[in-house]
Amino acid sequence: MIKLFSQPEGASPITDEQKEGLKEKWVSTQEELNQIEQNNILLAQEWLFSSRKKNTDFADISFIVKLHKKMLGNVYSWAGNLRATQTNIGDPPHLIRQNIASLRLDVHTWIENKAFSQDEIAVRFHHKLVCIHPFDNGNGRICRLLADYINEQFFDNEPFSWGSDDLFVNGTARSTYMNAIYKANNEQIEDLVAFARN
Repeated sequence: MIKLFSQPEGASPITDEQKEGLKEKWVSTQEELNQIEQNNILLAQEWLFSSRKKNTDFADISFIVKLHKKMLGNVYSWAGNLRATQTNIGDPPHLIRQNIASLRLDVHTWIENKAFSQDEIAVRFHHKLVCIHPFDNGNGRICRLLADYINEQFFDNEPFSWGSDDLFVNGTARSTYMNAIYKANNEQIEDLVAFARN
């Protein structure tokens, strides 16, 4: 079982129940866990970006759940299950489906009406989904992946760099990212947009 389950700043702590859902029982360090998670996420990225056809349902709850399962399903038995308990951040579990449905309408309206710059639309979607926090773990990663998907599939832009560093470890990039998230919570989205493109 994991000996070094240290989570980076702002990440949802991993519970004992979530640890029990780990499929690879040989994993004994945080570094090993990070590696198998990353390997699974790379497979999900390949799946997500392999189709040349725009998936207009990218913000639908069923698609988000499917993507989460593809991202972490080889690692955890609970991957693809919506959060059922209150965490340090995130909407109450009983509002997750409703709030994602509302976000889906919002993002399609933003895209259709060009309500914001292309980068800001993708980053706003990322931020709103992070705030909903639909899963026990992997929220930031799925939100960044979906923002990149919006950028590539709807706007034909390059994916974001997200600070060009590993955001799953504490450091300058993670701290800058979290500070930008906190500012976005107060409708100051500019720093998060700049960080995404940094």
